[in-house]
Amino acid sequence: MISYLKNIYGDSNVYCKDVSFTGLPILYKQYSFSMVSIYDKDVIFVEFNNRFYIEQYKKQMELIESKFKCKTVLVLKKSKESQRKNLIENNLMFIEKNKYIYMPFLGLVIEGNKTEVSKPTLTPNEQYLCLYIFYNKITKFYTRDVFSKININPMTLNRCLQSLEQKGFLIHEIEGVKFLYSVKMNREEYLNHLFDSMINPVSFRCIIKNNQKNSDYYLAGDSLLSECSEINDNKYKTFATNKKIKKENCNYFEKGMILSPNEAILECWKYRPDLNILKDGDVLSVIKSFEEIDERTESIIDEIKEKLINE
Repeated sequence: MISYLKNIYGDSNVYCKDVSFTGLPILYKQYSFSMVSIYDKDVIFVEFNNRFYIEQYKKQMELIESKFKCKTVLVLKKSKESQRKNLIENNLMFIEKNKYIYMPFLGLVIEGNKTEVSKPTLTPNEQYLCLYIFYNKITKFYTRDVFSKININPMTLNRCLQSLEQKGFLIHEIEGVKFLYSVKMNREEYLNHLFDSMINPVSFRCIIKNNQKNSDYYLAGDSLLSECSEINDNKYKTFATNKKIKKENCNYFEKGMILSPNEAILECWKYRPDLNILKDGDVLSVIKSFEEIDERTESIIDEIKEKLINE
C-alpha cells in the first residue's frame, strides 16, 4: 500500500508513522490500523478483518479520529459500485489499490488510470445543514445556534461542520471555548458550490391515495416547481416526507407508471423536506430529486437560482 501511495503522491510526500494503537483493544479484533503521513497530513488507514457495517464503522471511526486527531481511510480489497457510492454518500473516505482513491481532503479522486480533481459530495445531514444556512441567509453562527433548530445529534453535527470546512463551505474561529463558524463565500458562490455538491435526496418513491396525505407530507417534484415557476404541473401530485416507511409495505412507483385520479406520488427523502416552507419550499432539493433534467426543468434552473440569490 505504501509503495502505491508513493507512486500516486510522490516518494518524498509519503511516509509511515510509528504509532501505538494499543488503546483500541476491542477494535483490534475488527480492524487493522496503520498511520501514514501524506503531504504532512496524518491519515489512519483501516482494513476490516470480518464483515463490514457502515453505521457501526462510522461510530467507531468518530472515536478513532477524536483520539488521534486525524482522518481515517477505509482500505477496500474488492468493492462494488453500490458500496463505493454508499461510502461517498456517507462521507467515508476509502482506497482500493490500483483502482480507486476517494480522499477529497487531498483534492484527488482516482478511478483506475483516470485522475481528476474531486468535486465534494455532501452527505444527507451535511446537505440539510447547508440548505438550512442558505435559505435562512446565515453568515455566522455558533454550534448551539443551529443545533437548536435542526434535528441532528451533537456528535453528527460536529462531524458535519468539520467536513464542511474541508469541502470549502465554512471556516471557524475560536472565541474562548466556543467555535464561531462563518460562510466562506458570498451568497452566489455558496449557492453554486452547494448546487454542484448536492446529492439526490430521494431514497425511493411509492404510490399513495390522495386521502392519505398528512401534515408530514410536503409538495415536491413538478407539484412544487409549478408553484414557484411557470413550469406546468403534471396531472399527478407529488409529495415528500422523511417519515420512516417500510419498503415492504409500499406500492413502488416507477417512471412511466400510470396512476388513477385519486392517487399521488410520495417521495421518501433522506432528510426533512420542510426547509424554506414559508416561501417557495426546498426547490434546490426538488431540482436534484429528478432522475433526469428535461428541457423544461433546465430552462428554469437559472431563473430559480437568480431568484434565491436576490430574495
